[in-house]
Amino acid sequence: MRSAASLLALLAGVSAMAGPTSGLKLGEFASAFEPHHVSGADKGTDTCPVCKYGLLPGVLVWVNGEHPEQAIPLAKTLDAKLSKVGTDRLRAFFVFYNPGTKSASQYKADVAAMAAKAGLKRVAFTVLDSPKAEPVEAYKISADPAVKTTVLVYKKLRVKSKWVNYGGTAADQKALGTALDAVLKPS
Repeated sequence: MRSAASLLALLAGVSAMAGPTSGLKLGEFASAFEPHHVSGADKGTDTCPVCKYGLLPGVLVWVNGEHPEQAIPLAKTLDAKLSKVGTDRLRAFFVFYNPGTKSASQYKADVAAMAAKAGLKRVAFTVLDSPKAEPVEAYKISADPAVKTTVLVYKKLRVKSKWVNYGGTAADQKALGTALDAVLKPS
């Protein structure tokens, strides 16, 4: 029998899919990929976040490179959550993919500067060189320019909740909080 919190998180993820579609389906597995870390504990490396931290519950936020500003409010929310529960219990990674309007090195520098300016301590910002990168396809991230963010909450590498174009409304924040609380519970 599912708890009320689990059902709320599941419903939030399902209702979030009513608009544009993007990302792995609920229940699918997060796979290995190697983005370049421009902030966080693995800064300067191409560490696979799900390989290194996959046994922990986590959040992968895929950010369309044309809309990087969409990431900051959510990154601050997740950074605050991580400060409460600890990075030994939950991890959060933002994956920005360069739309190709800037050189790879300039795009990485811009994303790193954005993370530093936001004052993030626990959330990692990572970069892929192209929206055509293999991980974008493997994670089924939409190429539709209307898709600004795809948020995947997972536990034991299995997607438990997701949002496309997470808006940061009070309802979104409550649903995300419920989803995070659900994956943090022992199974």
